[in-house]
Amino acid sequence: MNYYQVSNEEDIQKTLQELISSDLFPTDPNQFRFCEISQPFINGIFKYMPVSKGISISLTDIKTTKPMQFNVKGKMPHFIKLSFILGGSINSSLKEGKKEFSNYQGQGHISIAEGQMESQIMIPGDQNIQLLEIYFTPEAFENYCRESGHNLPYAIAQASKNRKTPITTCSFLPPQKIQKLIYELKKETDRCNKKSLVIEEICTDLAIDVISYLDEGMGSIKTILSAPEIEKIREAKHILEKRMDDPPTIHELSRITGLNDYKIKTGFRQAFGKTPHQTLTEMRLEKAKKLIEEGNKSISDVGTKVGYHNPGDFSAAFRKKFGSTPSEMRKALGIRNL
Repeated sequence: MNYYQVSNEEDIQKTLQELISSDLFPTDPNQFRFCEISQPFINGIFKYMPVSKGISISLTDIKTTKPMQFNVKGKMPHFIKLSFILGGSINSSLKEGKKEFSNYQGQGHISIAEGQMESQIMIPGDQNIQLLEIYFTPEAFENYCRESGHNLPYAIAQASKNRKTPITTCSFLPPQKIQKLIYELKKETDRCNKKSLVIEEICTDLAIDVISYLDEGMGSIKTILSAPEIEKIREAKHILEKRMDDPPTIHELSRITGLNDYKIKTGFRQAFGKTPHQTLTEMRLEKAKKLIEEGNKSISDVGTKVGYHNPGDFSAAFRKKFGSTPSEMRKALGIRNL
């Protein structure tokens, strides 16, 4: 294992450059790299480990108290990368092509890279950055494509064809199934300092699921959400949550967010695994359950508050979701009906 301990800003820049310049796919399966950062403005860890032939993984988990900026450059091997932002936000820009990337919590990215790179990484202050990245050689990634019975995802195939900069990135919002694998992988990576069959299996499942999701869900409709569009889909969900008693139509959501009706519908499916209506129904019922547990409103008032103006419809939807009617739940909690 290569161990680095960093205690000042200059050393961070130097160590980051060294880590980026190191072999992404070492032949020695035990060649781990671990960096511990400890200074007043930034502290945490960076961990890098080979997983199997053609696959490596890195985990960044740091806390910052002031904005920080790092400049890195070097020649990158040809690789495809899956990255997931589990906490905080990171901005970066490439000198080549003057391209900028914004990375937000909850996002997933698929990138293809090769060649000389010079980039600037900007980390805002007061952030807890958690970033999980999986690197694949093109051969390893294409092998997973074959195993899953899918083509190289449309968006990244097109990006690869039209690539004008050393790195090209497409963004997406991982559905629940993929999110579960991401957090399992982070948990295993957190506690592991040696080659792990469990990590290799999760990486395999994650790669195949992402390929299938992008090829079937996003690749087949030739649509992939950009970072600003992801924010607009989240904004649309927030609007539904605020107006669940009188929700806007798809057309109105489209007008407010600036996305067309088609992108609203497909965006909700890609981001949350549900249609806008299914998303609204789930939010309504979760809110109703919370209000019933608080016991401060009558059941009819709770239904009206969350947008159910027919008591029978409210009771039926609630039972379908939670297995009991609002009255039965309140009785089980020992709360008197108002």
